[in-house]
Amino acid sequence: MSKTIFSLFKRLAKVILVCVIIIGGFLFGEIFQTRAASSDIVINEIMANALDEDTGEFVELYNKSSQSIDVLGWGLFDAIDTNDHLIDYTGANNWGKAGTTIPAYGYALIVDPEYAGEYNAYLSSHADSNKVVMLTIDQDTTIGNGLTNSGDTITIDDGAGYTASYTWSSDAGNGISWEKIDPQGGDQQSNWKICTDSFGSTPGSQNSPPNQPPVIEITSANPSSIPADGRSTTLLSAKVSDPDGLGDIDSVTIDLSALGGSETQAMYDDATNGDTTASDGTFSYSTFVSVATKAGSYSLSITVIDSIGSEASKTLALAVTQPVYSDKIIVNEFLANPEGTDSEGEWIELYNKGNSTVDLSGWQLDDADGGSSPYTLPDETSIEAGQYLVFYRTDTGIALNNDGDQVRLLQPDENVTSSANYADYAEEGVAYALTSEGEWTWTTTPTPGEQNLITSPGDEEEEKEGEEKGEAGESGDNPKELSISDVREEEKGVWVKTKGIITCPPGIFSGSTIFYIQDEKAGIRIYSSSEDVGELKLGDEAEVIGKVSERSGEKKINIKGEEDITVASHKDPLQAKHVKTGEIGEDYEGLLVIISGKIVETHGSVFYVDDGSGKIKIYIKKSTGIDKPEMHKGDVVTITGIVSEAYDAYRILPRFQDDVKLGKVLGAASEDKLAKTGTSFWLVIVITCLIMGLGCLLRFGIRLKKIA
Repeated sequence: MSKTIFSLFKRLAKVILVCVIIIGGFLFGEIFQTRAASSDIVINEIMANALDEDTGEFVELYNKSSQSIDVLGWGLFDAIDTNDHLIDYTGANNWGKAGTTIPAYGYALIVDPEYAGEYNAYLSSHADSNKVVMLTIDQDTTIGNGLTNSGDTITIDDGAGYTASYTWSSDAGNGISWEKIDPQGGDQQSNWKICTDSFGSTPGSQNSPPNQPPVIEITSANPSSIPADGRSTTLLSAKVSDPDGLGDIDSVTIDLSALGGSETQAMYDDATNGDTTASDGTFSYSTFVSVATKAGSYSLSITVIDSIGSEASKTLALAVTQPVYSDKIIVNEFLANPEGTDSEGEWIELYNKGNSTVDLSGWQLDDADGGSSPYTLPDETSIEAGQYLVFYRTDTGIALNNDGDQVRLLQPDENVTSSANYADYAEEGVAYALTSEGEWTWTTTPTPGEQNLITSPGDEEEEKEGEEKGEAGESGDNPKELSISDVREEEKGVWVKTKGIITCPPGIFSGSTIFYIQDEKAGIRIYSSSEDVGELKLGDEAEVIGKVSERSGEKKINIKGEEDITVASHKDPLQAKHVKTGEIGEDYEGLLVIISGKIVETHGSVFYVDDGSGKIKIYIKKSTGIDKPEMHKGDVVTITGIVSEAYDAYRILPRFQDDVKLGKVLGAASEDKLAKTGTSFWLVIVITCLIMGLGCLLRFGIRLKKIA
């Protein structure tokens, strides 16, 4: 009996053990499945900026495990709304499996409760209906509080401690989703990207592949060698491809900083800026090389950036050569003071003395440095061999001064290849022209666009004036013998004979044709039509025979040359006459004077001095070689020079470097001030001596007292 009971008990124990094993295995499996759900359900795709934001927003979950997982009641929250929970979507546009269980390696597409079916066509052609379950939320008509395009956060919560979330901070684009790159990876930003599928999203199916970087296949420069002339162009090109399509390319730039351009110069694939064909993947840019660029080989960096910031770079080789410009183009003639209005009649003539046509595009005409703005000759400007080209002020804007200026021709690299200076006054209608011997001279016969014709502005016109007047002193054989002050009273055309001490020898003011003489009362300018005037020195007493004339309001005597000059003797150079700045006028014309005062205005070779009696213009002619000292308004200067008239305005012309001195020079004040200065000086000396003598007497007396 006991054995029977023991046998029955043993059999019952086996049955109970089997049941325990079966039930335990089932419970263990359930526990394992629940734990798998906590790590295997991930947020896989988010459509925040749907084409129709009222019905098209969605969140896609992915089950990365081999087991089906039920997500009924899981929370789906955004940054504001934390009340929504997942339920089965049973609307008219439902697609895929029924229920809330996500199949193994399947997807859950969470849509708005009012979903209008906008993704069903894509699902039908791209997704497996056995791997997709469509869900929605139970509290609202929108997912979360309506997903924010420019930035929001989506969170899933299983209610048992597992959460997953993704935050975006920019707009992916209208109708474009954010996608997880690797479902097995985490939710860090680097594992998310903007969808690159042509549909804009991939609901219920594998996400679009990761963005691939662009590629620069080849680069080229056509031509590959270019002169640094600031004008010649080369076409820089790069053949670019992108595995994600050309539409993924955000920018193509080239660094032209070494050539004087931009560091990030855009290149184009739109048939502009030198590009020949739009949208063919060849990005181009046509450019020139700055004249400041040195000759040599350059490696220019091209950079391509795609939509997610991936870069590709490659260099482009370009050779830069030193440009070679013709030296056969010269300034040949110009008219600074035309008859009538200067602004309409001034012109500059160029001449090609070479044997071939020269391209003048980019060359410049200019006057003296700091004057008018340079004029750049237009593109396609050329000059044939032996041809003359004339440029008028109405086109160039270059205004030449009547009282001295410079004309310059500059090559594109700003090298001055030809120039002409004139320091003397330009008579009305008289041009400055180059002679056949290569010398510059004035001519009364301007020939714009033709070979120069040199006619003297001196004797011929004034001969006619004398003949018409028929006054005394009709010829050089019978001139009037007059003092300089009397000569200044004579009419133009009268032959005179006078003498004076040379105060400014030839070669100081515009070549060897001009000098000044002066006696005890007056001074006058002498003009020779020939540069051969002999050896004339400062202090020589010279007698001249010539004809009274006038230039720009200033009286002068015109002579033919050395035959009209007799040097009687040599004396010490005359001392300049001390005058006040406000006194200078007709009475001092031609005289050597000295003034002292403060600078009231200064610019270039001109400045104005005022001692309180009125300002006077000081003009340093370039031919003097005087280096103008650095001076500023308010500085005190002492100036020595010849008083000259130009169109009813008077100025002082310094002759030598020592004629321009900073500070007040002893003896440069007016005569009455000099007298007072001398008296005060001697009075101070006398008083000082008396005080010193009195001191000595007192000291001697004290010593005597001690001895006593």
